[in-house]
Amino acid sequence: MAQTSNIEQVVAWLKDWVDGIDFTKTGADQSLGRDVANKVARQIADRAAIEGRGAGAVWAPNSTTPSRWHPEGYSAWKGKHYGWQLPNYRTGQMLSHTSLFGRTRIMAHEIEMVYGVDAAPARGYSPTGLLSVADEKVTDTQKAAFAHSGQSRKRIKRPFYELDDTIREAVVVDVVQPWCNAYIVDTNQLNGV
Repeated sequence: MAQTSNIEQVVAWLKDWVDGIDFTKTGADQSLGRDVANKVARQIADRAAIEGRGAGAVWAPNSTTPSRWHPEGYSAWKGKHYGWQLPNYRTGQMLSHTSLFGRTRIMAHEIEMVYGVDAAPARGYSPTGLLSVADEKVTDTQKAAFAHSGQSRKRIKRPFYELDDTIREAVVVDVVQPWCNAYIVDTNQLNGV
């Protein structure tokens, strides 16, 4: 008696199922892709606020050396005027959720996060709320470029718009895994399992 196999049907079913994991499908905030991008943006902001770093080394602190423009040192001047001395924080726009989510594009099997809205801040989000004339002239994308390519005369780099293993794990565990679990349940119900 000849044996028959349905392996081709099983492989086709599995391929269809895997292809059904689609970032444009419904999620908590419109789509799974938006949920992923929102989580990435929150994780980048949290890492910056809590650890003062991007994916790599901790950022160099702001200067405490007196200068012609900041006789008390930039760090003290910034603390006095903006209410915080942290690197990469001034108006609060650059590490805001709006700028971190930016111009994200969601496709079926790909998410492209494009930083920023390419606009200057509309208001100050710092503890003091200050928004200087100079602040009003620099867009979030320009600030991010300075942070990644080098700031000030010293070209100090403080990259922040990067993924690391902690962010990847949080996205998978907190967003993708629960979505896939629900997808499995839905698939099973459709198949009468």
